[in-house]
Amino acid sequence: MTTPVKMQFAFQGGGARIAALLAVAEAIQDFKADHKIEVTQVAGTSAGAIVASFVAAGISAQSIMAELRAGKGAQLMRGMTMPGKLAAAYCLLVKSKSLRDTAGLRGWLNDKFAQKKLAKVGDVERRGVRLKITKTDLGSRDTVLAQPGETLADALVDSCALPFFFRIWAGSTAPTVVDGGISNNLPAKLLTVSDPAYGEMLAITFAEAATGRPDGFLSFSASLLDSAMASTIALTKEAFKGHLIEVQTSLTTFSFEQALAPEFEAEYERIKEDTARQLQEHINRITLARRRAVTNPWKETNPTAVRMMRDVGELYYKLRGGLLLYDSCRLTVYTNGGRPVGDQHAGAPDLVQFHLQIRTGAAALHCLSIGLTEQSDEAAFSSETARCTVTGPGGERPDFLQLAMQRAPREAGNGDRELCLFFTPALPAGSGPYSIDFQENGTDLMIELFKTHADAIGFYPQRADGVVGRVFPNMRGWGMALDNARSAWSVAVHHLH
Repeated sequence: MTTPVKMQFAFQGGGARIAALLAVAEAIQDFKADHKIEVTQVAGTSAGAIVASFVAAGISAQSIMAELRAGKGAQLMRGMTMPGKLAAAYCLLVKSKSLRDTAGLRGWLNDKFAQKKLAKVGDVERRGVRLKITKTDLGSRDTVLAQPGETLADALVDSCALPFFFRIWAGSTAPTVVDGGISNNLPAKLLTVSDPAYGEMLAITFAEAATGRPDGFLSFSASLLDSAMASTIALTKEAFKGHLIEVQTSLTTFSFEQALAPEFEAEYERIKEDTARQLQEHINRITLARRRAVTNPWKETNPTAVRMMRDVGELYYKLRGGLLLYDSCRLTVYTNGGRPVGDQHAGAPDLVQFHLQIRTGAAALHCLSIGLTEQSDEAAFSSETARCTVTGPGGERPDFLQLAMQRAPREAGNGDRELCLFFTPALPAGSGPYSIDFQENGTDLMIELFKTHADAIGFYPQRADGVVGRVFPNMRGWGMALDNARSAWSVAVHHLH
C-alpha cells in the first residue's frame, strides 16, 4: 500500500462561501479515506475556521451540507442574512447591538462537536491533527490564535465575528476580538514550514471574481471589509504560489440563500471534482519531487549546495548559545541486512530510530545539531523517508526549520551527517523536557556488523551541562564516560520481522 502524503491546509474565510469550502473539505476527506493523504494540520479564518475544525474533528462535510440543505441552513440563515436598512440603523444607532445574533450558530457548533465528544480546541488536537483558529484582536491590531483551553464554539464564533454584522463595540468591557479575516483572511503562514512531520502546505482560496457596486450602508461596509482583506490575501497567494487550491464559485460573502438553493448543488459537485483534480496534481508533483530527491545530501558535490550546508554550520555555531541537560538517548536500528538469499524480507529497507530527551539550561535554545548515523560507502539512506519531530513537555509541537549541515573539512569526519534544527521561536530557558525523534530508512546500514561481526556506535552529547556515568553501563568497563548525570543511554539492533 502506498504511504499517504502528509498535508496541511489553510482555509480562507468567506461567509456564505462556506458551502464551497464544504465541497473542498469533502474532497479532502475522500482522499484521506482512500489513504492518499494524511491531514496533519489545519488553519482557518471565519467560515474557513469552521470547515478546518470539521476536518480536524473528523466531522463529515457531506453530512454537514446535507443537514444545512434539509432545513438547518434556513434556520441558521435567519441570523446571517442582511437586515433591512431601517432595522440596521435601529440596531446600530439606538440599541447599540450587532446586526445579527450568533447564538444559533454557537449552539449548533456545540452540538456538532459534542457528537464527537469534543468541547475545547485542545480536544481536537489530541485526535492527531493540529488546529489553528484565527481571530483579530482590535487592542493589538494583530492576529491571535484560539488557545487549547477555549471552547471550540466560542473560538469559532469569535473568528466569525464580522464587525457591525455580528459584533459591535458596546462599552469598555465589550470584547475586542473580532473576525480573524480582518487581519489574516488566508492564514497559510501559520502552517509549519520545512518539517516533514507536517508535510506539504496547501492554501484553500477563492479565485478573484467581479463584484457589483455597493447600494447602501450595509453593502458598502461589506465591500469595505472585503477590500481591506483582499490586499493581504493577494500577498499570501503570491507567497504560496504553487501551493494553492483555487475555488471557482459564484457565491459571495452574504449569498446564503443561493448557497442553500437546489441550483447550487451542481456547482457544489463541480467544486468537489475540481478540488480532487488539484489535490491529485499536487500529490503527483510531490511524488515526482521525491523520486528526484538526492539520496544523501551530505554526499552532494555541487559547490553551491556544499557552500550552503557549510553556511548552515557556521550559522549554527554562531547561534548555538547555552548548555543543555540530557535526560535520555536511544538509538534503535531495525535491519534486514544479512538475511539469506530467498528470505521474504531480504532487500527490504532498514529503519533507524533516534530518540533524544533534553531540557534547556540557563539560556534559551535557538538551535540544536544532531549528528546522525555515519554512513559507509556501501550503506545508503533515503532522505525522502526522513522524519524529525519535536514534542514539548505538554505534548505541543514547537515549530522548527530542519536543514542539512556540514562543518569545515578540518572538523568533519568521514561519513559525518549533521542535521541542524532552528527553533522558531527559541525554546525558553529552564524549560522541558523536549523529546526529539528522528527516523530514516536505508539499506545495508549494519553491513559492517554482518561482514566482520563487529561495529562501532558512538554518541557525543554536544553542549552538555553536567557530568555523568557511562553510555553502556553493562559492558564491563567498556562504556564511554559522557556528560550529564541522570541520563539513561541505550542502543539496540534488531532484525525486522
